[in-house]
This record gives sequence, structure tokens and C-alpha cells, in this order.
Amino acid sequence: MSTPNFKIAKIQFETRYSHLLHFNDVYKRVFTPFLRESNINYQLRKGNFTDEIAMSFNGSFYEIEARFDRMIFRQEGFDTDTVNQKSKFVHFMEAFEKVRDDQLFGQDQLSFIAIWGVKIIDNKSIEDNLKDFYDKFFKFLPNESYKDLGIIVENQESGFRLEFGPYTEKDLQKLDLKMDHPNNRPLRESRGILAIATKSTNQTPSFSVFKKNLNSLIETVNKLF
Repeated sequence: MSTPNFKIAKIQFETRYSHLLHFNDVYKRVFTPFLRESNINYQLRKGNFTDEIAMSFNGSFYEIEARFDRMIFRQEGFDTDTVNQKSKFVHFMEAFEKVRDDQLFGQDQLSFIAIWGVKIIDNKSIEDNLKDFYDKFFKFLPNESYKDLGIIVENQESGFRLEFGPYTEKDLQKLDLKMDHPNNRPLRESRGILAIATKSTNQTPSFSVFKKNLNSLIETVNKLF
């Protein structure tokens, strides 16, 4: 597994499936066994068609969310447990397999994995950070004052998308990055480059698919920085 040369602020894996309009019955059967554990919290929300459930783990930075048409795994920060059998992604797969076992389950659709990566550049103001980014990537543009700059690279055939540019604390707030993780707290006061890398796949969700595509995104962003 590649080691990131940047800070991973957030990881998200999302898998979509045919609509389960009886999801209110499904989630009770699937998630009730998990809720017997004392270190698990949950929230129920009213969705457009059915209830939605979000499950989190005390003392950790993971969340599993399930809806009638998708399941989502979120993690703040990155550590070695992310890609071994201690990963909370194992719980995600246990729950997803139980959803798939429902007799009315249709079919898997697209899955997505995304990372929010930050390269901190110390001792630079917002203005200097923007100027450096402009000088490196936008010299062909008119010489004007810019409040925001960014680059998007996309390959629809491979399902890959990369967006990157200078960031401020306001940008982190817009992206709904929760900054509770110890590794993420310094980002509030820092300046640098934010990269959002996403990969979609038609492969059946599994721990190996998660690990393989996460590694691919880390390698790509490593080259950027």
C-alpha cells in the first residue's frame, strides 16, 4: 500500500443499488445486531421515500450511512488500520452483504471512492499561495487578480476525476470536512493545496476493491505533490 506524502482529510466509499422501497424493514434487520455493541451510536433520518440510518463508532472517526438506494462509508483522516482487517470498512461490507441478501434486492450499480488530500504549505499568505499556483499552472491567463483558482482533470472512460487548487478554511467548510480528527485540526490554520480525487467502478464492492482503488488514488495525488 502506498504511503501518502500529503494529509488525507477524508475518505468516502459509496455504492449504489436498485431502489429498495421496503428499506424501512431492511435496515432494522441489517443494523439491529450492530447496535447491540455499546460503542456504536446511530441516527435515524426521514428520507424522501424511506428512513435513512447513520451509524458511528465511539472514539473513532468512521461513519456508515445506509439509504434505500445506496450505502456510504466515511472516514476522517488516514491510518494503517484503514487498509487492514481492523478497518471499520469490514463492518461496512458486513452490513452491505446483508442488504444484498434481501430477497427483493435488485442489482449493484456504480460505486465511487474519493479522497480529500491536503498538502500544507507553511509560512504563506492566501495571496502568496494563489500567486504561486497561478505562476505554476496559469501563466497563459491574463495577468489579473484572482480570488480562487483550480484545475479539474477528468477521464470519463476510466471514471477518474481530479480537482485541485489552493484552499482556505472557507473551502474546507464548503466541502463539509469535519475537522475533529487530530491530524485534521491543523488544517484550519494552515495554507496549502487541496486535491479531491474520485474513482468510479462497476466492480462488485469488496474490501479488496476498496483497498485497490484507494491505493490508486493515493499514488495519483502523490505524483501531483
